Amino acid sequence: MTLVKGYETAITTAYGNIVLAPADHSVLLGLIDEALNLNRSFYTTDSLYLVDQERGNGQTMVANGYKKPLQFRVDEKVVALENALNSLEFRRANYSEVEDVWTHRPAYTNYTDESVYDLVYFYEQEINTTLGVNDQAIVDGYADTLRDLIDALVLKNADYTTVMTALEAIPDNDGNDAYFDKEELEKTYSTSSVANLENKINAVDWGKKIDEQQTVYGYAQAIELATSQLIPKNADYSFLETALNKPLLLPVSYYTEASYQVYQNKMNVGWNLYNNQNLSILQQSIINQSTQDINDAYGALTPKTVNYTVKYQTTDETPLQLAIDVVKTGPAGSQVTETALDITGYTPVAPTIQFDLTGTNSQNIIIFAYNINQYTVTFDSNGGTDVDAITQNYNTPVAQPDDPTRMGYVFAGWYLDEALTTAVTWPYTLGGSNVTFYANWTANTYTIIYDGSGATSGSTASSLQTYD
Repeated sequence: MTLVKGYETAITTAYGNIVLAPADHSVLLGLIDEALNLNRSFYTTDSLYLVDQERGNGQTMVANGYKKPLQFRVDEKVVALENALNSLEFRRANYSEVEDVWTHRPAYTNYTDESVYDLVYFYEQEINTTLGVNDQAIVDGYADTLRDLIDALVLKNADYTTVMTALEAIPDNDGNDAYFDKEELEKTYSTSSVANLENKINAVDWGKKIDEQQTVYGYAQAIELATSQLIPKNADYSFLETALNKPLLLPVSYYTEASYQVYQNKMNVGWNLYNNQNLSILQQSIINQSTQDINDAYGALTPKTVNYTVKYQTTDETPLQLAIDVVKTGPAGSQVTETALDITGYTPVAPTIQFDLTGTNSQNIIIFAYNINQYTVTFDSNGGTDVDAITQNYNTPVAQPDDPTRMGYVFAGWYLDEALTTAVTWPYTLGGSNVTFYANWTANTYTIIYDGSGATSGSTASSLQTYD
């Protein structure tokens, strides 16, 4: 017993002398060192606060010398400090240079929309305004790109509206789209004055930019002055001569007296002007007006009016009048075109007729001849025996055919519609289209009588049945 007690004492003494191994702080120390050496100017205050807090806790843990049994506590602190470091948020990059370049950009009014668009699009769409200080080089590149785009702005072309207005004011004798038609102008103005105007026009440099707008205004003023200095030639009588010598389309006697008298008066005025020919080009409007008056009076010459009659009748040996004769009027010597009327049941031999009117009313007769149409009546027996179709002339009476038959049914007449609501009235007058008649049937009924054949009792009542 004493020996056992000695063993117990020895074991207890040995256990009390055991020394615990320290925990592994190497990873934690590395993270603490990383946290201490951060460039704190890169990160936000809030995210640095969390790192500092976890770093301080880690330093305390190292100072306390945690032993191996508490290694899990050290590992937890490693994870917490790693998370804090990974959650660091960069401060926003410095965009002041970008904003300064943008604020001092030139006004857009003098530059083309395309080049301005490139600048605005880059600023509004391609600049990332959320970059951190770690991307400051990218932000600085934005400023450089803005400067390049500003340098690349393209000046607008100068405004040539005043030049175009001056060109449009140049007399245009032939009505074409050319602002300066030298050949036409020289018909009206002296060669030297036209040449002076041509020189001013050729001096225009159409490639000026907006910063040379005053030079462009000078072009317009020079053209306006040269235009005002054009020297007119004598008036042009050629169109008047043409109007005076234009032949009449009909003999004088074919026109109404009133219209010819107006024409003759205008011709007299025109001949007086033409024979004198003492007007300059500045008075061309007088010549032009006389020419216009003659042409208007010429166009207003009115042929005498004659009557012509249009008749509508059949082609039979004894023609039948199909419509009331129509009396119309037209100018003598003209050709009229008449169109046949649409008359139910008839087809015109000719749909249109052209006729040259004579000067005598009684000779002006147009006759439209018509052939009578034929139409077909078709019979739908609705299960009965066939009935031949009937084809005959329009508006003639159709005789009732023999009734069809059908086993088990009695024929109940012909109808105009499949629903058998409107019966045909005989004789039927054939209208202006083909038609189908539909047979109506009434089923036969039968009485069934039951014979007891000698039975001494009982009976069965007779019944009425319809054919099916």
